[in-house]
Amino acid sequence: MKKFQFKQKRHFVTAVCLLVGLMVLTTSVYANYDNANGYSNYKSAVKNLLLSTDNVTIDGEFGFYLDGELMGAAEMGGKFAKNGASTYEKETDKDGLVSYERQTFSGKDSYVSYNPQNNTYYSYENRSYEMSSGNFLGVDMDDEMSQRLIRFMELSADLVVGDLKNNVVLTSEDESSLEYSIAVSRNQMPEIINAGLSLIFGSMNQSYDNRGGIYYEDWMASFDAFAEKEFGVDFNHDPWTDEGEFDVEASGYDTEEEYWDAYDEIQNAQWEYYDSIYEDYGHEGVVYVKADNSYDYYETYEEYSKAVYSSDIDEYDMYLMFGNEPYIENAKMTAKISKSGELLGNSIEVTLAGYDKNGEKHTATFKGEATLKDYGTTTPDVFDPEGKEQE
Repeated sequence: MKKFQFKQKRHFVTAVCLLVGLMVLTTSVYANYDNANGYSNYKSAVKNLLLSTDNVTIDGEFGFYLDGELMGAAEMGGKFAKNGASTYEKETDKDGLVSYERQTFSGKDSYVSYNPQNNTYYSYENRSYEMSSGNFLGVDMDDEMSQRLIRFMELSADLVVGDLKNNVVLTSEDESSLEYSIAVSRNQMPEIINAGLSLIFGSMNQSYDNRGGIYYEDWMASFDAFAEKEFGVDFNHDPWTDEGEFDVEASGYDTEEEYWDAYDEIQNAQWEYYDSIYEDYGHEGVVYVKADNSYDYYETYEEYSKAVYSSDIDEYDMYLMFGNEPYIENAKMTAKISKSGELLGNSIEVTLAGYDKNGEKHTATFKGEATLKDYGTTTPDVFDPEGKEQE
């Protein structure tokens, strides 16, 4: 295999999904200490799930919308027990096409990862699974420092909540469960949330403005092209056998050390070559090296991003869309809790809003829903290798 491999990656806009989800989980859901004990009941149910549960089934669905258009969705969950687990993950793009899918099966002495997209799997023997601490977070509840940390997090949430104490309402009740809901608008959001958003987006946008350099469409492909053109060397193959041994004849060198010396020499020469080109442009803007070793120059990172990612939304583009002062426009959540204190369901919807440099408003909405069941009676699925190819 080759010594280095660099790839220019485009990130799916997960930053806002994580951010707004955390905002609600740590603020608006922790509200109202008095209304039917909504706050204390919900907090106790979450703590029970994370810190005391070692057997449960969880299923979740999530979606991310930009200006009302679905950009991507995901399904994930699993069956968890103390000495075993089976999980699944599935991500789809805005057209509903599966972009990633995986299933795992863990037991006392084995681990299997299965890819339904190509019907292949790999496995490890003697790789045990165990909730040694008896909970999802792996926190030792007998440890004094862990107890202090949990207490600190609880008090921090209470402090941030501020005036949101009157927003949680009991919406339904039956013989076995309670359901609470909360809806929060922009003017009800604690100022610390808006200040945090301003800090994050402002710093990201500033780094975007200063972002420049040498970017590669496919670093390995351009390296191979450079090596062949400038040095007459073919690095476009791996000089290793299936057993991982270095093949001198296939490498074209007398020793592995000579091979790597040549590799490093060409890599340094490639860097110096494009750095000299970048220097000619005053080390500003972006030099974009293509797979065939040709290049394009862009005066700003924004020009480069729009040209290269014209059919997609780059992570930095999204930050620019919301400017330096985005805000939570609205947030709502429902939680279903059993009367024995178990979290049975949780749904959340949060919309982030902001204005780009042209004054145009944009919104990003995160929607998520989870169901939890079979506390104490869950049995993880067992992998069936029949008809599947082992890697």
